[in-house]
Amino acid sequence: MEAKRERWIDLIKVTACLLVVLGHVLRGLISAGIFPEDGVARSLVEVVYYFHVNLFFFCSGWLFMKRHEPGIKGYFSNMGKKLIDLVVPYAVFLSAGYILKLLFPSSVNNAVKYSFFETLFLRPDAPYWYLYALFFIFLITPPVKNRRSSLYIFLVSALAKVIYVIFLTDANLPYFLKCIMENWIWFASGMVVCSYSLTSLLSKRSFAVPVVTLGGLFIPLSLLIQIYSVSFPFMETLMGFLGCILVISLSYIICSRRSMKFTGICVQYTLPVFLMHTLSAPAVRAVLIKLSVTNGAVHFILGMLSGIFIPVLVAYIMKLLVIPEIVLYPRRTVKKLKAR
Repeated sequence: MEAKRERWIDLIKVTACLLVVLGHVLRGLISAGIFPEDGVARSLVEVVYYFHVNLFFFCSGWLFMKRHEPGIKGYFSNMGKKLIDLVVPYAVFLSAGYILKLLFPSSVNNAVKYSFFETLFLRPDAPYWYLYALFFIFLITPPVKNRRSSLYIFLVSALAKVIYVIFLTDANLPYFLKCIMENWIWFASGMVVCSYSLTSLLSKRSFAVPVVTLGGLFIPLSLLIQIYSVSFPFMETLMGFLGCILVISLSYIICSRRSMKFTGICVQYTLPVFLMHTLSAPAVRAVLIKLSVTNGAVHFILGMLSGIFIPVLVAYIMKLLVIPEIVLYPRRTVKKLKAR
C-alpha cells in the first residue's frame, strides 16, 4: 500500500501546509506590531496568499478523481464520509480557536467579530474556512470518472470564477456560495490533471521545461506586483495558477527522481499542523510579548517552530492514546477502536 503512495501529492500538501503556517505567523507578527505593516513581511504574505490554499484544493480534487466511487451511490457514500471527516475537526478546532480569541483577543490575528453560531455555520475563521469550503465543493461536484466530464466541471467552475470576479466580488453573497465560486476552479483543476494524467508528461523534458518556466514566471511577476503595486483584472487568479504550476511541476519532477520517503511521514501531520498552528503559534507569541521579547527574528523563528512542532507533538500523543485522535480522524479512529 505504501509503495502506491503518490509522493508528489504528499510533497505538495507538505509545501502548502508550511506556506499556510508561514502566512499566519507573519500576519500575526504584523498584527502584534512586531513587523511593520508596510514591510517585507506584508509583501511576502500577499505573495503566499496567491496560491497556498489553492494547492490544498488541487490535491483534494486530484484525490477525489482518483479514488471516489462513480454514480449516485458513490456520491452519497462519499458525502457521508466527508460529513464526518470534515465536519468533526472543523467544529472542534474552530470552537477551540473561538474560545482562544475570546480569552486572548490581543494575541490573535483577527478578533471575534460574530457570534459563535454565526462563525460556525456562516462565517468561519481562517484556516478552518478551507474545510467549510471543501465540504460544499464536494456537495456540488458530481462523481464522474471520464475525462470529458471532468473537463466540463472545470469549465463550469471557471465560468463561476469569471462571474464572481467580474460581477460579484463586492456583492453580499452567502459565504458558502462565495467559497464555491472562488475556489471550485482549483478543485476542478486537480480533477482535470488527474483524469488526463497531465503530470506524467512532466517526465518528458520537452514538456517539463516550458511548464516549469511558465510556473517560474510567478517569481518575477510577484516582485513586479509588489514593487510597483500592479493590479489588473484576474491578477490573483493568474498568479494563483502560476504559483500552483510551479509547485506542482517541481514536486512531480523531484519525486520522480528521488524516493522522497520522508514526505510519507511528514504528510501524516499536515492536517494536525493545519488545524492547530493558529492555536499554538499565537500562544507562544503571547508568552514572548509578556516576557517583553520584541525581536522580530526570535518571534518569527519560535512562531514557525511552535506552529509546526507543537501540533506534531500533540498529534503524536493523540495517536498513542488513540481515543483523542477522533477529533482529527473520526472514521479512522473508530475503525481502530473496533479492531481492538
